[in-house]
Amino acid sequence: MTKKKRKKSKLKLLDLGAGDGVVTILEPEVWHLENEKYDVITCLNLLDRCDRPNDILEQMKNSLAPDGIVVLAMVLPFEPYVEIGAKNHSPSQVLDVNGNTFEHQVCSMVKNVLEPVGYEIIKWTKLPYLCEGDLRQSYYWLDDEKLW
Repeated sequence: MTKKKRKKSKLKLLDLGAGDGVVTILEPEVWHLENEKYDVITCLNLLDRCDRPNDILEQMKNSLAPDGIVVLAMVLPFEPYVEIGAKNHSPSQVLDVNGNTFEHQVCSMVKNVLEPVGYEIIKWTKLPYLCEGDLRQSYYWLDDEKLW
């Protein structure tokens, strides 16, 4: 029995986030202008916190290498909140996510937002999402959808 040697390929990964900016490799506003193509783009819990989520979805799609994938996570129920830049904390672009249940909002996200841009869902799952609390509660437990 012989072992076949696998050629190690270098994948390009881009992680988009709404963190505190402690680690930043690319300037946030220019990553999509670099003409780079990425094999994997992660966008975890960002779309409900950015001013122009539709633009982010288009830019990710245009920055994917052939056969590349986007890993997307979003807290549901969907309640967008833009912390910086918006006077009323509402985004200037609205994602058409609606429904009264987690499942209805997932279906709405896929049908109304992702498919029109050209995304195809490979898998999705529901995971717990814990976030920092406030004066009333030390932490919050929410539901997070993950899409590949």
